[in-house]
Amino acid sequence: AYFSTRAWRVLRVVICVRPNDELRVRCRRFPSIVSCTTQNYFHHWDQHSLEAVAAQQLSRHTTDGISLTTDNCDQEVFSAISRLLATCHIETLSIASSLTTNNGLLQQITCKTFITFIDVYKSFLANQFSKLDTEMGHLEGALSQLDKMGQETITLRKRIDSSRGDEAIKRSSVDDLIKKLEQEHDAVAAENRKAVTESGRATELMTHLDEKRTELEADQEGLEPLFTAAQTTLDCLDKDSLSELKSFKMPPNDVQI
Repeated sequence: AYFSTRAWRVLRVVICVRPNDELRVRCRRFPSIVSCTTQNYFHHWDQHSLEAVAAQQLSRHTTDGISLTTDNCDQEVFSAISRLLATCHIETLSIASSLTTNNGLLQQITCKTFITFIDVYKSFLANQFSKLDTEMGHLEGALSQLDKMGQETITLRKRIDSSRGDEAIKRSSVDDLIKKLEQEHDAVAAENRKAVTESGRATELMTHLDEKRTELEADQEGLEPLFTAAQTTLDCLDKDSLSELKSFKMPPNDVQI
């Protein structure tokens, strides 16, 4: 008896029903439902309440560690997301009511549905953040590759500049060598011209010598008879003839000694 009395005192029964025509009929049939119970009417959340609930649910961490707060999201974007979720829920309620009125299809759209909708949106955000993290990893890898390529480009540019300096030095050396070769070529050309001139002079001198030799040979041929005649004449002279010639008071010039 004590247990029954105690249980009767503390026992509370909560009945959740929709305030529709069926509930009205039941209240008329069973008046104790109204007279012996405490009735609490829960109306649909308004726009401001839905936005507040959406903001609270979005700021909670999920199993993936995803949450939206004003610290990691702009205030205007955060408010816009909360307002969008609340508007979607209100539009869903309006469509469900229209379906019930026009087609007789009863759609259970409750606060739990709104919370589930927010959880689905958070799952969508988790997937998007996961894709974004992957793309960020790819982007960071690409940026690191670009940085590496930039360093290699700088090194290659330094090598090219150094090669250009060496090339300039070699080109200067080649230019100096070409100038030196041109000078030597000019000197050789001058020596060739001088040699040609000397060769012409030597040719003229040889021609002149040949002419002189010819003249001398001709003179020699003319003098040979005279030399022969003189030698013959000298052979006829003796010591007495020479003494006779010397005894002349005025000997000829040809025999004067």
